[in-house]
Amino acid sequence: MVSCVNYAKDKETEYIKRGRTEDSLKMYRQAIKDFSSAIGINPNNSMTYLERGGEYYSVGDFKSALNDYNRFISLDSTYAGSFKMRGEIKYNLKDYNGALKDYNKAIALDPKFAAAYNNRGYTKNAMNDYLGALDDYSNAIKLDSNDAWAYNNRGYVRLLLKSYDKAMADEDKAIQLDSKCEPAYNNRGQIKIGLKDYNGAINDFDKAMQLVPKDYELYNNRGNAEYYLGNYEKAIEDYNIAIKMDSNKAFPYASRGMAEIKLNNKIDACKDFKRAVKLGDEASVVMLEKYCK
Repeated sequence: MVSCVNYAKDKETEYIKRGRTEDSLKMYRQAIKDFSSAIGINPNNSMTYLERGGEYYSVGDFKSALNDYNRFISLDSTYAGSFKMRGEIKYNLKDYNGALKDYNKAIALDPKFAAAYNNRGYTKNAMNDYLGALDDYSNAIKLDSNDAWAYNNRGYVRLLLKSYDKAMADEDKAIQLDSKCEPAYNNRGQIKIGLKDYNGAINDFDKAMQLVPKDYELYNNRGNAEYYLGNYEKAIEDYNIAIKMDSNKAFPYASRGMAEIKLNNKIDACKDFKRAVKLGDEASVVMLEKYCK
């Protein structure tokens, strides 16, 4: 006869194995159900919370993911990866201070945890601590010099700091390591705008669009490059596409308004500035006062 204890253990193992298979097939919601069944049998298996938390993260249920990682850490507070992952969850919940504390803990547990440095840099960037972010990305690169995303992220911070030559070197390296790293092309395009290489910027935005065809930001940025070249009609075409993709972003309206001003289409420009202001663009307030009285 099979004892009740052995039967329960076998069922728990069955649910966990099935959940892992479903995860590999990206059947995340079904995996959640199976990991939940396993937890119902054995609520003291810390790893099942970790795995179910990952499934919740995959479907964007960050609050449930946080609950599972909290439970895992209450059972095992020695695993650096759990603090790093909980930091990612808190970042997505815009709890940047909480994320920072978790990344600090992950690094304290594992000082050579490159991904934790990279993610902490990302969080510091969101908190406008650009120099702190720069240090963290540099540490991540020292620990893993083949991480394209760390170079890309450092390049973006250097772009924000207008250190264009160093930013360019970082994005070049990111693309060398991963030719499909779309943000690196986007960032390099913006760097080239800063360096007034507008045609070069357009080439990079085109490459990024080949990788991610439906990103409004790429069209907005390419429109900016066309604007600086004096190609106002082309710029407006790109801004139109950007707005069609996401009508709740202020920048394409503001940018299109400036292009319309160049074409003496004041009425349309003022409509765009008004829309940009409603969406939170403070600079468009100045444009309204200047052109739309």
